[in-house]
Amino acid sequence: MSVLPELFVSLCFLQCGAWMGFLIYMLPEHYEPVLVGPHIIAMASAGLAAIIMAGTKHLYGRVRFYHMLLIAAGSVSLLGCGLAFILHYEDPTVGVFFGAIGHGMVYVTGLCYVHFRSKDDNFRVTRIGLCHLVHMGGMCLYVHSTAQLGFNGPDIVYRAGWIITAGAILALCVLLLNELLNCMGAYNYKKCRDPVLEDANDISDHFKSTLGLNDAASLTQQPSHKRQFLISALALKLKLINITFNYHIFLYFTHFTIHYLLQDYDPYYNYHYIMYYFGLLGVIIGVIASTFLNYKLIVMKVLGAAFLALIVGIPLLTTGHYGMAGISFWLMYLSLGIGSFGPDVAILEVSNIRMTELMLAKGYIMEHTVVSTIIFLFQRHPHMILTGDIVSTGWASGGTFAGLFLILLIIFTIFFPQTHRKGLITIQYMALYNREDKPEVPIKPVTADISMPS
Repeated sequence: MSVLPELFVSLCFLQCGAWMGFLIYMLPEHYEPVLVGPHIIAMASAGLAAIIMAGTKHLYGRVRFYHMLLIAAGSVSLLGCGLAFILHYEDPTVGVFFGAIGHGMVYVTGLCYVHFRSKDDNFRVTRIGLCHLVHMGGMCLYVHSTAQLGFNGPDIVYRAGWIITAGAILALCVLLLNELLNCMGAYNYKKCRDPVLEDANDISDHFKSTLGLNDAASLTQQPSHKRQFLISALALKLKLINITFNYHIFLYFTHFTIHYLLQDYDPYYNYHYIMYYFGLLGVIIGVIASTFLNYKLIVMKVLGAAFLALIVGIPLLTTGHYGMAGISFWLMYLSLGIGSFGPDVAILEVSNIRMTELMLAKGYIMEHTVVSTIIFLFQRHPHMILTGDIVSTGWASGGTFAGLFLILLIIFTIFFPQTHRKGLITIQYMALYNREDKPEVPIKPVTADISMPS
C-alpha cells in the first residue's frame, strides 16, 4: 500500500498531456496572440518549482517532501485552464497561460517526488515511466477527440477544456485521498522507501558525510565532480528523444504518409492521431521492459531504432514510396515512445543529488526551448524549415536527426554508467568515484610514546 502515493502522482499527469497536445496543435488564430509565451511561462514555472524544492533541501540539509503541495497548486492552475477553455472557448489565451503554469510545476515536481520516494529497485524507473505513460495518454485523448473537428477553433478549445478539467479534478481527488490515507496511518508519504537514502536523509547534512564530501581529503580516492557533471550533461542530451517526438516536420511527414496509406478507406477522415497511439504503445512496452531490463539498454535500442527508421524512411519518402515511408515513421514513433522516459530517468539518477531538481528543470527548459522555437518557425516562418520541396526538407531534417542519434548512441553506450537495480546513493558513488561504494578512510597507525623509567 505504501506505493500508492507514487501511483497517485502519476495520475496527475493526464491533464498535463492534454494541455501539451493542445499547445502542439494550436490553430494559427489561437497561436498569434500568445506566440511562445506559454512555453516561457511553463519553463519559468518549472524553474520556480525546482528552486523551491532545491532551496528547501539546502535550508534543511535533506529532502523535504512538500511535493504534494506544489503538485496540488499546479493541478489547481490546470483546473483554471480547463474552466477558462470551457467558459471562453472563443479565446483560449488566458486558459493556455494557466495551463503553462500548471504543466511546468506538476511535471518537474511529480517526477522528483517519485524519484526520491521510490525503493532502491528497478521499479523506480517503472514508476517514472508510468508518469510518462499517463502524460502520453492525455496527449492521445486530446488529439484523437479533436481530430475530426478540423479548423473549428471554438469546438476544439471547448473539448480540450473538458478533458483538462476532468484530468485536474481527478488529480485533486487522488491528492485528497492520499492525504486522507496518510492521516489514517495507512502509510507515510513524506518518507523515503529506500532505506539507505532515508538514513542519509536523516543525517540532514545535505548528503555530505554519506558521499564523503565533508572531508574529501581524508578519502583514499577523491570525488570527481567533473565526471559527474559530464555524465549529467550527457543525460541532458538524451532530451533529443523527446524533442524528436514533438518535432513538427516529422509530425507533418507522418500525417502526410498516414493520409496516403489510408485514403482509400475515407479520404476525408483525419488519421493523424494514429502516430500518438504508436507512441502510447511504445511507452507501454518501455514501462513493461523496464521491470526486467536495464534502462540504459532500452535507451540504446531506442536511439538505434530511431536512427534506422530515419535512414530508411527519409529515402523512401523522397523517392515517392509514401506507404513504406509511413510505416517507417510509425516505427520511429513506437521507438521514441519506448524511450520517452529514459532522458528524465537518466537526469534524475546521475545528476548531483543536492541539485537534482534544478537539473531536471534544466532538461525541461532545454526541451521546451527547442520545441517552442520549432513551433514558432512552423507557424510564422514556415519557409525557414519547409525548404520548398519534400526532398530537400526531408534530407535536411532527417539527415540532421539521424546523425545526432548516431553520435549520441555511440557516446551514451561508452560513457554512461550501468545503474540497473541500484539505489540512488550507490549511483551517486558511481558518478563521483566510478565505484559502487564510498572509498575507505585510511587508518592511521597508532604510535605509543614509551619512555624508560629513570
